[in-house]
Order: sequence, then structure tokens, then C-alpha cells
Amino acid sequence: MMKKIQKCPLCKSSKYTFYSNLDKNLYSEKLSEILKIDENDLISKIKNLRCFSCGLIFKNYLINDKYFAKIFDKYIPVHPRGIDVGSKKFSKNYFDKLVKNINKNDEKFNQYVREIKSIISSIPNFIKKKDLNWVLNNKKRDFGSDLDLKKLNLKKNKIRKLINKPAEFKRFSGYSSINLYKYLLKKFSFKSYAELGCSQWGMLSLMKLKGKEIFFIKRSEKNFWNNNCKIGGVNCLIDKKRKLNFKILNFKKNKNKNYKVDLLGIFQYLDHVEKPFKFLKELNNLSKKQVFIVDNFKTLDKKVYIQHFTGWSEKPFRWVARKLKKKIVMDFKNKNFKDNSLFILK
Repeated sequence: MMKKIQKCPLCKSSKYTFYSNLDKNLYSEKLSEILKIDENDLISKIKNLRCFSCGLIFKNYLINDKYFAKIFDKYIPVHPRGIDVGSKKFSKNYFDKLVKNINKNDEKFNQYVREIKSIISSIPNFIKKKDLNWVLNNKKRDFGSDLDLKKLNLKKNKIRKLINKPAEFKRFSGYSSINLYKYLLKKFSFKSYAELGCSQWGMLSLMKLKGKEIFFIKRSEKNFWNNNCKIGGVNCLIDKKRKLNFKILNFKKNKNKNYKVDLLGIFQYLDHVEKPFKFLKELNNLSKKQVFIVDNFKTLDKKVYIQHFTGWSEKPFRWVARKLKKKIVMDFKNKNFKDNSLFILK
């Protein structure tokens, strides 16, 4: 069911210290059901540790990947954040529907609470607005299922007035940003671009619009969404391919070929990988440069949630850059990007 982790999964050092506890979220809820363990017991058993050597955050216990496979194949087969990009959920009408239907006795109560919190946290500068920040318990993010329904009904009209356009880089806007594109273009020229991970929330459409040759690299990972992720009954990747007409490359079959894409985007995927250094080395066989987006957990809440094996920051990326003899770039600045961190290896 679980195995004790004795060494850092990145640098293999056995010297580490406690970093943080876990909070509840959708994945801890579903894992507790699958494992038949009380959710409170589950998140109290698993801790986040910090490696003294490379700075990586990792779990003290690793849940068997067959249980994660159940999560992504059956319990949560569609990537929630991926499917929400460009959806109609960030709207006054959808917010009204949630507020109207939410009921503590409803089996979908937890889902509705999280969706309301997702809408609130996508409103520009929500953390500075008194009519909003209480919903997330005055935190920068909160995935729990607690919500003061009485207060929600009192504040709902003020909240709905603020639901217009989602902030850049948030749940309903994703990473297809012209500001990010301009930043990358200033750093280096590139003709070809690929992504690995979720096909729905990245920059593929924008890169196509800008005349880049685009690809998607398919890689099997039990702790991530795969073939059962569908939009209208169609596999998410196939749906995107039909719209953009890109070539799909197989991670295993293409990693040793001579052709390399100029730039590879890996957005919110690295923390799902069980053997990160092996994965990072293999990326060099696929691409000349890589751009990573990861959670900026240090400024958010110091939490690396249960579905993520690892947490990444400057120190582990510098360790990787030294080992792979690559240069690191990490100076992207944007007021709406503070929940994330961006690192380029070139």
C-alpha cells in the first residue's frame, strides 16, 4: 500500500528534515476511499520532507502507483484544471447555479465548494478583497470542503459582480499567455515547440498561431491523466490534435532519435514523476531547451499536496542544472504568476 522513503528521489541523499504537513483536498478524499483509510489518518501519516543536499521536497511515504492509477483512470479521469481552461464555468451564471444548488446534505457538496473556491481564486486580486478572501479562509489557496453557506448567501451579489474575466495564469485561463510567449522569445529564438503533460492548458494553440511547428509528447505516467481523460467522449489529446493538427511523439520511442524540438514545455507535471532525475535526463534526448512551470508552494502555503510526489524550487533546479551541465534561467516576472515558478534549462 505504502513504502517508506529512505532517500531523496532526486539526489539520493539520506539526509533530510521535516518540511510540512498535508492538507485535505479532492485527491486525499478519493485516496482515503480507495485505501479504506480515514482521510485524517491518511494526511497525518504522510509528511513533506526537505532534502538537505538538493533542497527537493518529497514525501516520507510513497503510495503504490496502482492506487494513483485508479484515481486517474476511474475516480477523477478528466483533468479538472485542464478541462476548465476556456470553459463557461468562470461565469456569473455558473456561480449562481452553484450557490443555488449547494447543500450540505448533497453528495456533491464537496465538489460544489471546491468549484466556488476555484472561481473566487481566479478573480483578479481576490486575496486583497474582503468580500472574497474569507471564502479561502484568508489563504492564497484552499482545497478543503469547508464553507460558511450563510455568509456566502449574504455576499453572493457582491461576489458575482466581480466575475468577469479570469486572471492570467489562473485555473480558467491556463498558461496560454502572450506575456509568457514574448518572454520566451526574448530569451532565445525557436522554430519548433512541444508539450508534455496536459494537452489542454498550455501554449500549443498560441504557438500554432505564431507560426511555430508544434508537437505533443505522449508519456505514460500512472500518477497523471491518461487515456480516460475525455472531452465529449473524445480523448483530450485527440480532441486537441483535431483542432491544431500537430504530430504526437511517443516519449519512449522518440527519446533516442536525432531530431530534437527546440523548446519543450512541461507545465505542472514534474511533481507527479516518481523518478525525476531519470526523467529530466531523458528530456535532453527529446529537446534542446526545456521550460518548467511548477507550484510556488513556498509563498502559497508551504504545502505539497498528496497527489504530488515532489515540490520544486530554485535549489533543486540548480542541482539538476549542474548535473546536466546546463544553464538555468528563472527571471520571469508577472503579477498574476506568483502562485507559480518558471525555470528554463538550456
